[in-house]
Amino acid sequence: MATRLGVEARVFGSLAWCLLTGLNYLTARSDLDFTLSLPHPRDFAELMTELGSIDSAAPMRLDGEIVRDDGAGVHWRELRSGAREVLAKTVGGPTLLNSVEFTGGSN
Repeated sequence: MATRLGVEARVFGSLAWCLLTGLNYLTARSDLDFTLSLPHPRDFAELMTELGSIDSAAPMRLDGEIVRDDGAGVHWRELRSGAREVLAKTVGGPTLLNSVEFTGGSN
């Protein structure tokens, strides 16, 4: 699913299993596992603000990553924190990356 900011949204984990099978895999402790594609740099701050708003109102923990076209992914909370370096999952394994470089120039 694409959002109005042009990011691709995907869910996995227990919610995905519910959608795929029609069975209930959710519990009171379930979180919402998702990935979002990295938005255009001009939309990055807005996406982080919107995720923060959703997180504060959501009945469950949001556990998601922002993923670049090359497959590298960083947890959205880490990006939102404003940290200079972030831990990215890459094809070659976990690595520390400069957050501004990861996001394409915004943070």
